[in-house]
Amino acid sequence: MGTISDSFGEAYRNFNIDGVPSSGAYEPDKADIRAIGPVIEAAIANMGLGTMVGVTYATRSALNADLAHDAGTIGLVYADSTDANNDLYVKVGASGSGSWTNTGALHDIIGALAGPYTDAAAASAAAAAVSASNLTASNYGITLDGSGAGIWDLRFWKRNLFQDAAATVPVTAAGQPVGCIRNILGDTSWDLIQATNAARPTFQILDGVPAVVGANGTAMYSRAQKTLKLPFYLLMAMRKADQGANPLFGFYADNTPGGYDQFAFAADTFSTMRTNLRFFTAGRTWVIPKTSIYASRVGTSFVLDSLAIVGSVDCRLNGGAQTSGRSPISNNVQAADSAPGYVNLNCLGAARTPNPAQGFVFYGGIAAPSVPTNRALAVSTFRSQIEPVITSTDKVILIVGDSTGNDIDEAVTDYGTEPFRKWVLDAGATGLATLNPTKDIFYRNWGLESGLWCGWEKVATGSAGGGAGNRIFVANASVGGSQPSYGLGSLFAAMYGGLDHVDEIILNHGQNMFVTSATDPNGWLRAGEFMDAIDKFRRVFPKAPWLMIRTYPIGIPGDTRIDPVVAAVDRVAAFYGDITTVDVYTAFNSAGRPLSYYAPDKLHLSEPDGVDAFYAVFGPAYAAWTRPAVVAPAAMGFAANLLPNGRFDDFDGAVPTGFTFTASGDGTIKRSSLRIDAESTEGPTGSASTSVRMRQTTGSSYLQFAIDATPYRGKAVVMAVRLYREPGGSNDGGRLEMFSNGTGAVSNFRYDQSGQGQPVSGWVWKYLYIPPVPNDATTLTGRVYAAASGIGDVSVSRIVLATGAAGTTPRPRNER
Repeated sequence: MGTISDSFGEAYRNFNIDGVPSSGAYEPDKADIRAIGPVIEAAIANMGLGTMVGVTYATRSALNADLAHDAGTIGLVYADSTDANNDLYVKVGASGSGSWTNTGALHDIIGALAGPYTDAAAASAAAAAVSASNLTASNYGITLDGSGAGIWDLRFWKRNLFQDAAATVPVTAAGQPVGCIRNILGDTSWDLIQATNAARPTFQILDGVPAVVGANGTAMYSRAQKTLKLPFYLLMAMRKADQGANPLFGFYADNTPGGYDQFAFAADTFSTMRTNLRFFTAGRTWVIPKTSIYASRVGTSFVLDSLAIVGSVDCRLNGGAQTSGRSPISNNVQAADSAPGYVNLNCLGAARTPNPAQGFVFYGGIAAPSVPTNRALAVSTFRSQIEPVITSTDKVILIVGDSTGNDIDEAVTDYGTEPFRKWVLDAGATGLATLNPTKDIFYRNWGLESGLWCGWEKVATGSAGGGAGNRIFVANASVGGSQPSYGLGSLFAAMYGGLDHVDEIILNHGQNMFVTSATDPNGWLRAGEFMDAIDKFRRVFPKAPWLMIRTYPIGIPGDTRIDPVVAAVDRVAAFYGDITTVDVYTAFNSAGRPLSYYAPDKLHLSEPDGVDAFYAVFGPAYAAWTRPAVVAPAAMGFAANLLPNGRFDDFDGAVPTGFTFTASGDGTIKRSSLRIDAESTEGPTGSASTSVRMRQTTGSSYLQFAIDATPYRGKAVVMAVRLYREPGGSNDGGRLEMFSNGTGAVSNFRYDQSGQGQPVSGWVWKYLYIPPVPNDATTLTGRVYAAASGIGDVSVSRIVLATGAAGTTPRPRNER
């Protein structure tokens, strides 16, 4: 009778979508319950085919009319209009006389079978009722004042969605209009309503999550006017509905068509910035907090709130008399800026006028004239409903690269779909979905403008039905203008802290690293730039194998500026021994670097030719990739530190023993415990307990060592420096420099990073590799600069100098 139990399980399931808690608690539908009857009847009829039952009739009256059976004969009625009559009967009396007695046996059996389901359903319904009725603002981290608040949580849609504005006709199924989203706190003045039938959105369940979906020209607004006095709080959970200027959720004064006293989440443009959350008034400048809505693809989901400094929303003041900077939006808006108006979804101009040109997808939100006591709770409550959560059994692929591999369509310098997005979308033999037909695939980009991840976009649906273990997440951290160390230091946690594991890493850097062969003939300098980033990732994600792209050449025949970068890739891959390279360089070079492969700047790929040419190499290489065992850092071998006081254990005043400090301009140095290198506890020599801090506003001050070069003539040398660069300084803060007094090789090597290549702040390692020390060198000198010029504020916790045979890549002992 498994079919009967399946029917009970369906009718009395716990959630609207079975197994999906975020779809809301399910209240049993009487029609579903009645539908179990025919299933039982069919099962009973089938029972009649066995030897237990001697006679079967559809109705009790038909059975009673047939008394020509001996006493004790078993009869079965299976389709009587009276449910109690459908059961097993025993014949009483001799054949031709007597009667049929209902045993009630089947009802007893079915009652026992259904009991666990009905009991569980009753308990679930009761719990849901208690949960929904007892929810308070504190469940969302909100503390109420006398003005109340609005919280719209669509998990409880069966109680809180209505087809009419008066909230008398409940929404019972997907596709029905929504005239009211009830405030779960009970204050109906905060209900979101729409009085006009034609302007009402509809209720839908998208990927298992309840949503209110509005087409162009639909909108909702609070039942009564509200005044959001500072500090106020807005939160919305939404899905991007179209690629244009998305709305969506905000506060509009009723008497100001076209504009002022507005605060809204939107996707809009202002000057050259991507503006996704805005507030402006007649007498004050724009406040431009930036999110990653604008840069994200249609179909991605977000939870945004108005108090974030980093995270959901990056607030940045721009223009006018206000000082540029970053701070919570509520700190930058004065009480006088608020006015009576309506909380709304997709309203334009006057608060209750629907925007005719755009739609919306709304999962829920909060509007409160108070700062949350627990903002994390407010955000996480909604985020858990709409954003996929990566589990330990899901596969995570991380792409780290520059603008040649990102795919932010709205970026000013965008040249179209780039190769990694083509890879995840390609239906051909080497496309990621083709290689993994059972898996759901999710994809997202890092947004440089917002400094935030875009939402996860589901790009492929696998045959296994999704769920934990049947998903692949591709996180593309390709950033325009960046070098490998972008994302290290203090930014690392924001970019990669949400990934509890990474299964594969693809490194695609080079177009922002090119140099002339004269200044880095064998890629020694660029090898150091790669390695300081690779080592960080290997420490955090130690099990991930690597693919490293040998990037394509500049689109000018004979141009060799990329050649040292490609040499560095080869050097690094050979050093680690477990990095697989993908040779895009040779493919482009052998083809003659056709102009059709390149955008007008001769650096970025054209679409489709350049993207196709790149993918023609990468796609098959990934498909054929045999992932090697990852080599543990300890197994690679370390070179000893040639500097006896490289950890700064001993000091001579403010300067570590064995070093000198050259002050230029107003440069200073001091022994400091302000920046303790707590992260660098690994390695044979333990953690650094102190550091030196160099500061200047002008000049070019530096910390220096100088050693006898005689023992190291003809050998490769690396200087590794652990440093902390305070934000706000010159781009060349923390410059490394090493040189000798010999001849026969380039004598001066520098390592600078600028733009997106330079970590904002935080402890990082920097490596500076040089070719063999000249055979006539007598002195080897190394320097770390506060800045080569201008403002510099750099702390240094250790300096390591290591050497190896010519042509090798020695590894600093103290590094990891």
